[in-house]
Amino acid sequence: MLLYHVAPGTVRGGFLGVETFFVLSGYLLTALLLDEHRRTGRVDRVAYGARRVRRIYPGMIVLLAALIVFVPILDYANSHRLPLDVVSSLFGVTNWRLIADGTSYFSHLGSPSYVRHLWSIAVELQFYVLCPFLVGWLARRTPKVAIRVLVAGIAASAALMALLYQSPDPSRAYYGTDTRIGALLAGCLVAVLLSRHGDAIGPRFRSTGSQLAAPLALAVLLALYGFADQTARLLYPAGFLLTQAATATIIAVALRPGWLTRSLGHRLPRWLGRRSYGIYVWHWPLVVLTLHWSSRVGAAAVTIPSAVVLGALSYGLVEKRFMHASRRRVLPSLRTRRIRSLAVLSAVAIGAMLLARIPSTDPIAHSLRVGQQVLARQVSPVAAGAVSVPKVTPTLPAGVVPTPAPPPTLPPPIPVIAIGDSVMVGAAPALQSRLGSSGYIDAHIGRQFSDGLHVAQFYRDRGRLGRAVVVHLGDNGAITAAQIDELLGQLTGVPNVLLVNVRVTKPWQDEVNHALADAVTRHPGVKLVDWFAISAPHGEWFASDGTHLTEPGAAAFADLVLGSIPPAPPPPPTTTTTAPLPPVTTVNSPTSTH
Repeated sequence: MLLYHVAPGTVRGGFLGVETFFVLSGYLLTALLLDEHRRTGRVDRVAYGARRVRRIYPGMIVLLAALIVFVPILDYANSHRLPLDVVSSLFGVTNWRLIADGTSYFSHLGSPSYVRHLWSIAVELQFYVLCPFLVGWLARRTPKVAIRVLVAGIAASAALMALLYQSPDPSRAYYGTDTRIGALLAGCLVAVLLSRHGDAIGPRFRSTGSQLAAPLALAVLLALYGFADQTARLLYPAGFLLTQAATATIIAVALRPGWLTRSLGHRLPRWLGRRSYGIYVWHWPLVVLTLHWSSRVGAAAVTIPSAVVLGALSYGLVEKRFMHASRRRVLPSLRTRRIRSLAVLSAVAIGAMLLARIPSTDPIAHSLRVGQQVLARQVSPVAAGAVSVPKVTPTLPAGVVPTPAPPPTLPPPIPVIAIGDSVMVGAAPALQSRLGSSGYIDAHIGRQFSDGLHVAQFYRDRGRLGRAVVVHLGDNGAITAAQIDELLGQLTGVPNVLLVNVRVTKPWQDEVNHALADAVTRHPGVKLVDWFAISAPHGEWFASDGTHLTEPGAAAFADLVLGSIPPAPPPPPTTTTTAPLPPVTTVNSPTSTH
């Protein structure tokens, strides 16, 4: 996960590391509770809850306190999110809060939330509430019944993931407890299979081809981590189920003596394993702070060592003290507990009051709202071309056949149509002020290049393409040569087609720009507008995410793009033909006689 967030291009499927973590967590929790039930005949839910709180909350609270102090100093523009971030994290509902807000895991407008990574901790906390009741119920059932129930739960979760998948952004399927609990139940299933409670099945599972299964499972996991496409339809749920199966296999094999057990038992893996929670908790805020550095290598060089150091400090100074403290040491007396509770509540109240004074305006979101208002006030070129002619039935004399009225003539197409994504939405005020009625901007937040194909076809089929079409797409994902060729095919006959390349702090930036440059060589009549090169020395043109535009950036974008459109040719001269005058005949007045 650390590599995926710091350098996503190196491990495209690194996000599946959370799935592995869920399976492992489900196994460990269930195994411990099953062992307790065997020894005592019950599960002490109070002691279990106290252990979970001591494991999760101390490190998290220190992180949240650090964010409250430092984010307003280091990143004031994005500190307006902190109140909800802190509250949702403490109550373990971060994933549902992100779903309710429509926050994407795979793309973002502006800087992402500093606690976005705690969505997985929220799923864990919600499972912690369910786990003792589930294990207590399973422990009183036969092995076959327990296994069938767990398999049914895994299948139901996978079915929900498939049902809730949405392209191009499957964040709902990714964040949901209902869609991700399958991995935790897979860990429960491994624990049941390998426990004494599952003796009817466990020994066969442990002994069948384990030494061959481990390398195969590792190869599957490494392939998924390296190459899985985060938004691919096949991944939801097939890729996640495959990750669960491979992780479960490795857990089962690691419990037997062998090369895998020896490898995982070395000092470095054990050291990292103990500190992995702290490293995970601290790494994401560092990623957000360095997200817009021009050098991703430099960002990684700072983020990875810093996360390891902070994770180690968190473990040694905070987590370890609570994990290994006895109940008496953690809760020494009623008076001490009251004093500590009052101190914590006072600190939270003071922090909440300070945070409430932070303006709740995200500059990027504000610019996009203004842009959307400008777009909404436009007159669609399709609507402008729809001419309604009132039907009038005149009263004619009998026997007179009415002459059919000529068909209505459509007004000419709007000269310039611009097709884009959220970057163009933010630039809409600047573009519209320069275009006036001679242009139309069709831009939408989150638009993929594939969506642009349908937009171009829509205007082409209705004959509304004018003398110039501007396309700025590719900020939201990689594109292919075939997609570009198909789009340009829809624009055949347009005199001026301009492709604007991208500047986006995402791994696909260079891939998109190379694809656009190659397309221009294949289509000589198409022009490339090199926004990436022109904007390189102007950091002031970009908002905090390095992609969306400030007001000066929007003005520069509009000037560059519209200035790249050749001027309209002058209209052909009109010649006036004068008809010859008829000859003048002089008529003399007749003489009257008297």
